[in-house]
Amino acid sequence: MSAESIEEALEAIEKEAKIRPYKVDYEDAPSGPFYRPEWVGTQIVIRINRKHPFYETLYAELLNLPGGARAKEAIDVLLIALGKAEVTVDDEYKVWYETQRDQKWSGFLATALKVLAQTMRTVEEPDDQAA
Repeated sequence: MSAESIEEALEAIEKEAKIRPYKVDYEDAPSGPFYRPEWVGTQIVIRINRKHPFYETLYAELLNLPGGARAKEAIDVLLIALGKAEVTVDDEYKVWYETQRDQKWSGFLATALKVLAQTMRTVEEPDDQAA
C-alpha cells in the first residue's frame, strides 16, 4: 500500500466521521459487556456485543417485530448517548464509567435478561372450545 493510498483512506475515514459522527457496530465477546464505546479517529463507535444476553434476548429480536426497526434505532440512540458520555467525560471519571459498564450494568443486565427469557411464556391462542 502506498503512502498516497493510505492518505486517501484516512481522508475517507475522516470524511465519513464528519458526516456520521456516531456509528453502531458489533463484536463477539463472550465475557464482555453488552456494549463498548470507543473513539475511531473522530468518530464515536458503539460496539454491541452479540454474545451478551442483551443482544440475544432483546436487540436481535426487535427486527422480527412490527415496528421493531424503530425500536432498535431508539436503543441505538440510547447506547450512543451512554457511549458519548463515557468517552467524552473527564479522565478522572472514565474509570468509573468503564467499571460501571463492565462490572455492574452488564452483569445485572445479563442475569435479568436470562431470568426473563426463562420465565417468559409464549402467549397461547385462546381455546375456541372453551366458550
